[in-house]
Amino acid sequence: MVFAAIDLGSNSFHLCVKTSDNGQWQTLLERKIRVRLAADLCQQPTLSDQAMARIFKALDSFAEDLAAWPQARIRAVGTSALRRATNGETVAHALRARYGW
Repeated sequence: MVFAAIDLGSNSFHLCVKTSDNGQWQTLLERKIRVRLAADLCQQPTLSDQAMARIFKALDSFAEDLAAWPQARIRAVGTSALRRATNGETVAHALRARYGW
């Protein structure tokens, strides 16, 4: 079984894909993409259109990577910037609708 975790961090998004065989974890892929969401929140309480473009660009790239493991169990977690943004919940719903994670 393949598992993927996506950390939607304030400054970078991280993707980690692993498999477990007899209790031993093997890393299949690790990636990091800088998105700098926290910088936007210093100017305004919402994530801007430019921030949204960076979010979708990063996650589109992760989705391409994850296509190699169509049966992977994928979980994405939004951290501080998404929680603090006044439109964070709207962004989370849009991401869920677009990617299904």
